[in-house]
Amino acid sequence: VFLPETSVPAAAAAAERLRKHIESTSVHSENHQITVTASFGVSDYFQRTNSKTRETILSEFIASADQALYASKHAGRNRVTVYEPKEVAL
Repeated sequence: VFLPETSVPAAAAAAERLRKHIESTSVHSENHQITVTASFGVSDYFQRTNSKTRETILSEFIASADQALYASKHAGRNRVTVYEPKEVAL
């Protein structure tokens, strides 16, 4: 989901609302009740564009959101994680 002109805290809050809604909704099938959860990764990588091409910006944006998503999954799933760039040691 792209949320243009949305701050990181607002995007994370939107993802959290969606996550909670998904978690609270059950699917009923014959004799079974199925509960679904979701993990989200939030990134604001577009703010770090410099002189990169659009393709590079989009690729890096998706990669950073994907890293945050996998951090959510590794931390136990069913959560929202905001991408934090790693500091480069000099």
